[in-house]
Amino acid sequence: MNTDNLALNQLIKSNWPITTELIFYRNVANDIYFSKINDLEVVVRLTPSSQRSVSEIKSELNWINYLKKNSVNVCETVLSSQQNEIESINFLNQIYHVVIFKKVNGARLADRSLNLEVVKNWAHSMAQMHNLSETYSPLADSPKRKFWHKDSAFLKSLEAHDKSTEEIKIETLKICLLYT
Repeated sequence: MNTDNLALNQLIKSNWPITTELIFYRNVANDIYFSKINDLEVVVRLTPSSQRSVSEIKSELNWINYLKKNSVNVCETVLSSQQNEIESINFLNQIYHVVIFKKVNGARLADRSLNLEVVKNWAHSMAQMHNLSETYSPLADSPKRKFWHKDSAFLKSLEAHDKSTEEIKIETLKICLLYT
């Protein structure tokens, strides 16, 4: 384990009782790591303060908690030792907002063949979330979430396309313009 990973592990351990080393998974707008707290598998999300403010993340968590309270199979946060859902750390001279989630059971769609049962389950979950969005009331002081097509994570993923996916990029941008 390199020095940076060791330092990051220590910073996370100072706020949560993780019991295994962080395993890097991916980066888009957030750095995502896997770890454990005893036998509990967790997902560690580090969001640069340049991407989202604490209040924006609190808004996201409020929505996730609302879904969880209404029986949607979504992730659940693990409170820090200070009993917070979010902790901010200074890592490599940048402020990151850290949230740890209990890993949700299931498999990534990319890891499974797309079949009728998967599509039905996906549609059911989307419909359930859509119906709940009709009755959801954000916190009064919550900032509105950025539109998905203006979000830095989406824009960054567009930049990652190579020449072979140029047509997909053009079609995606056309769709975005329809919803602007």
